[in-house]
Amino acid sequence: MERIMRFDGNLDMFKNIVLLYKNNNGETFIGSSTNKENSINDNHIVLYKDSLPQDRDYLMGWNYLDDNSEKIYFVSEQQSEVSIDDFLAAHRIEKTWKDIDYTVVDSLTEINDILKKDALSDNEVRAYALLK
Repeated sequence: MERIMRFDGNLDMFKNIVLLYKNNNGETFIGSSTNKENSINDNHIVLYKDSLPQDRDYLMGWNYLDDNSEKIYFVSEQQSEVSIDDFLAAHRIEKTWKDIDYTVVDSLTEINDILKKDALSDNEVRAYALLK
């Protein structure tokens, strides 16, 4: 069962956050923020400038982008919150990490099940988070 949370403090409890944004044209974009403890820059975000293919579920689309997109950007940050804000700014979303609901999932594959029941709407951004 998914849990939806919103935060004021920080996002240090998460090891991975997947962000999905659907624009007005029906294109869905993905970003993945990872918190790697014990490294110089503990956090980074992978930004995909190409949209997810519409003929695949989110996970298969993400794998497709990893294998085929030439527009993938890796940005190191010191905090997860800045990584999330980077994704929002890259897509000109006028929100901050504090304005988003975070759905806690047990695995990344769970996101497919959630999206089948509740698809993204135009101009919607969602965050799915894995606890450490």
